[in-house]
Parts: sequence; C-alpha cells; structure tokens
Amino acid sequence: TGAEVAAMSADVWRTLRPGGVFLLISHNAKRQALLDVGVRDRHGAGAAWECLEVRRCRLSPQATLINVLRSKLNGRPLAEAFKDPKLLQGAAVEAKAAMRQMAFIEAFREFKARKRRAAAAAAAAAAAIGG
Repeated sequence: TGAEVAAMSADVWRTLRPGGVFLLISHNAKRQALLDVGVRDRHGAGAAWECLEVRRCRLSPQATLINVLRSKLNGRPLAEAFKDPKLLQGAAVEAKAAMRQMAFIEAFREFKARKRRAAAAAAAAAAAIGG
C-alpha cells in the first residue's frame, strides 16, 4: 500500500549512510512520489531523494499474472491462488490477454514515435534545402 511504501522509504532514508545508493525497481510510475512523501513526512521538508535514473519497461508475464491474481484474491494471501485451479486458470487467461493488449499499445506508441521522427526529419530536410 502507499502507507507501507512511504514507511519503508522513511526507514531506508534513516538507515542509508551518506552517499549511499538505494536502488528501487518498480513498474509503478507513482512510486517516486510515494518515496518522497514518506521521507518528507518523517524527516522534514528538506529531505528528498535524488532520482538518478528512471526507465520504462514492459511488465513481465509473471508480474502480470501476479497482479491479476492479487486483484482476484481481494487481499487474501497469494498462496491461496495455488489451491484453486479454476482461479489460477482464469487469471492465466486474463494475464495473457493483458500481455497482448500491452504489446499492441506498445507497438502503436512506437509507430507514432516513428511517424514523428520521420516528420521532423522531413521538416529538417526541407528547411536545409530552402534555407
């Protein structure tokens, strides 16, 4: 939960030595804001994480399946999913569909980016010829 992430962030801040590095890998784009809130709330307004790098990457099929299972379990332990074959099968089908949808969206974004790059290159070439 957000409160757990904020508390974890404050504890990492408290125990990390000066100049130390805290590496966080998350598929949640809002995680940085939660980290910052946790540190500010416990250590004051001047405390802030220095973000060195952010990368976007696709969620793995395993992580997608786990997310689907968690949404179906409504807070119950993940281990319960492995006791229910129908739940597990339904989650696998849903995760596979989500992966196809994410791949389509990613391909569409790449197509749009290529189109923008081509238009920019054409505009630069036209400007070079005309000017």
